[in-house]
Amino acid sequence: MSSILNQESIEKIIELCSNKSLYICFTCIIRYSNLREIFMLNDHNDLLTFCKERLSNKNLLNILEKRFINDENKLCQSCLDLLNAEYMMIKAKEIAGHVSTTKFTIDEFQLHICLPFILTLRHLYFCKLFELNPEKVINVKDVIKTFITIPIEKAIQAQHSTTGNYVIELKFDHSQSTMECEKLMQTCQRNVFSPKRFKSSSIVNHAAICRLFENPNNQIVKQFELASIETVCTLDVCISREPIYIAGRYRKLSRNLSQTPWFVNDGNRFKSSVQEKIFSGVTAYIKYSDIKFSSSGREDVDVRMLGTGRPFLIEIINPHWSNDDNNIIAKIKEFINQTHQDVQVRDLQFVPRNESQKLLKEGEQEKSKTYQAICCIDRPFTESDMNILNSVKDLVICQTTPIRVLHRRTLSDRHRTVHSISARPLNVDELIDPEWKEFLSHMFCISIVTEAGTYIKEFVHSDFGRTRPNIGSLLGNCRADIISLDVLEVKLDWPKVIDN
Repeated sequence: MSSILNQESIEKIIELCSNKSLYICFTCIIRYSNLREIFMLNDHNDLLTFCKERLSNKNLLNILEKRFINDENKLCQSCLDLLNAEYMMIKAKEIAGHVSTTKFTIDEFQLHICLPFILTLRHLYFCKLFELNPEKVINVKDVIKTFITIPIEKAIQAQHSTTGNYVIELKFDHSQSTMECEKLMQTCQRNVFSPKRFKSSSIVNHAAICRLFENPNNQIVKQFELASIETVCTLDVCISREPIYIAGRYRKLSRNLSQTPWFVNDGNRFKSSVQEKIFSGVTAYIKYSDIKFSSSGREDVDVRMLGTGRPFLIEIINPHWSNDDNNIIAKIKEFINQTHQDVQVRDLQFVPRNESQKLLKEGEQEKSKTYQAICCIDRPFTESDMNILNSVKDLVICQTTPIRVLHRRTLSDRHRTVHSISARPLNVDELIDPEWKEFLSHMFCISIVTEAGTYIKEFVHSDFGRTRPNIGSLLGNCRADIISLDVLEVKLDWPKVIDN
């Protein structure tokens, strides 16, 4: 590690800052002067010792020592004094105070740090001034994590871990952040925004600031002067528990139940839903700040979800519950299944986040699904008709966006594959309404395996010819319609099967 320290680089940085009357602290001088490896040291004093051992220029070392103890009482114009050792110790005690006021018993924690835009601006500005690649300079956030983690561990008597169940979020802010960033945007607006893309010239975010500094021809150091910073950042501490994720499969046994809540009439009332009924079981045993529901596709209100059910995932944000309750999943499942007759759940289990969301999306977009539909045509259903449908194998159909979903989906033609159809005449005991007995000869039942994203109802009745081919055209251009539809299987090997 002895070759890391670059004396010439330190001298150049101090000189450039002096020419622009910009004071930067000891830690920032070191991080702009060296590679990342030097910050493997996790204590400010170790960093100073490291410099003393490797600097032969006594005058330069004297300058650095003065910056280290900050005997000039100036605020660093680069990190806004966030990397000041004394400031960090004060904030570690402040964080410990917040932890003591919560009801959490924290043994392991994650540390999340959120910094104001002004620090992004100043990091990029000084990198530009020193002719450095910002990606090769360790940023303020990483240094804060390196230096403040151990003081926090000691203050709250807990261990830092990237997999900790609790999150300590440090939200730093500065009163001049928005004002200085907007001033920068106004100074160099042409380099950041395309008039066709943005209606407002005051869009301030991390990406916009980075775009500004990426232009190699941008004379930003000459065009823009940093404002003098006289106050430190404020800190807001938020302590929460990591989200937990519960996966399972649900069966919907009603033809009058939506998957998610929807508003009716006055916009204030919503009909019951699968989501609401599943949430009721979670709410009975776990308190939380928020809860989210997602699933591998969805079925219409009048379509039942049978078989082993549809995979779903629940994200529970900032949950309050005891890890000691090993039967909580069983309790949630029992509550849902005993309370609601039209929604049943199975295979409930805790799951990791990233893999689960990926698999859920994969099942929605890529996997095949099996349906059962009761259909009718405008003439008697014959054995020849049955043979035609049973012979269908990997039939590619073209579906123009159905009329019933045009309000929420782009108008386009989508090609989907009908893998197979199994058709048979309808039995009298399968009639939904006994009065339909006189039309029994026109009715039939099909089991159909299709690619995900196929609109089954439209494949049957053609949606005024917008799906082609369709059941009617396959059977000789007769008129066809669908009476009922059930989902029998969603082919996805997730979550793992628990209930036989």
